[in-house]
Amino acid sequence: MNPSVSIPGSRRRILRWFLIGIGLCLTPFAILVIAAASYFVLDRDTVALREQVMRATDARWHTQVQMSLGNATINAVNFGLHFVRTKNGADVCNVLAAVKRVSVGIYECKPSSSRGWPEQFLADTDRVMQKRGWSRLISVVGENNSVLIYVPQDRNGEETMEVCLAGVSRHELVV
Repeated sequence: MNPSVSIPGSRRRILRWFLIGIGLCLTPFAILVIAAASYFVLDRDTVALREQVMRATDARWHTQVQMSLGNATINAVNFGLHFVRTKNGADVCNVLAAVKRVSVGIYECKPSSSRGWPEQFLADTDRVMQKRGWSRLISVVGENNSVLIYVPQDRNGEETMEVCLAGVSRHELVV
């Protein structure tokens, strides 16, 4: 007598179709979970800028809001706003029509005795962003405040323009 268990061919087919059916039923839910998670994951360039600024400030930052919206979501919101009657509704729709995608993070830190920015702050941030294909367009650096705006290095007269920006004060960071 053979101790191994064998499943007859018809049972194997039923088991295979059962597993395929379960997979087909669960696939839409998996896709929805992945899509929902994508709203809360920042774009990689935004993360690189955020990490560099957080490292330079030497403070403990806590996430307040973090989200990414793609073209389809922005267009859906813009479409919905056409049905809302507000004072500046047309202006909001025009702004949204110009935006293709956005990744935004807002962070807060506990008040500390900030001593300003390290001397190498801009050079280090520029180096990180240049490795990712960005060059600094604008920087305003004060004692406890800073605004940095980066654009892609290989812009060849395109009509659309991507920007990556960070605004940081003593207690807040927006990327």
